[in-house]
Amino acid sequence: MILEGVIGPRGMIVEVIVVGPDGTARGEGMIDTGARTSCLDDAGMKKIGAKAISYEGRRTICGNVDMPVVEAAVTIAGGPPDGLYYPKARLMVGQNLGHLMLLGRDVLALGTLHYDGAGKWFRFETP
Repeated sequence: MILEGVIGPRGMIVEVIVVGPDGTARGEGMIDTGARTSCLDDAGMKKIGAKAISYEGRRTICGNVDMPVVEAAVTIAGGPPDGLYYPKARLMVGQNLGHLMLLGRDVLALGTLHYDGAGKWFRFETP
């Protein structure tokens, strides 16, 4: 699967679809090479009806915080007709992310990300 795009002023943006027990959320996902774990915005968590399955401590700009973790099905659109599909993604939940999701290194480890700087291109390939 190959996903390609342009790196805009807000970064590497892709369409994501997140499905939980009570609904579906569609929106923007930003590829975040600095994030160890992918995150779902708390408004998205509420929309899909996901409940925390655990809490994990993370060091953030606000200090150390215990963040809820949810499980959901995630499709990163823009690839083949069904997109890049992760049926049981474990997602940290953050507040006011500015996007539905931040796609961290846990997702990026499933493929190879190539990029050429702001205003240029990115390409994410999976085997």
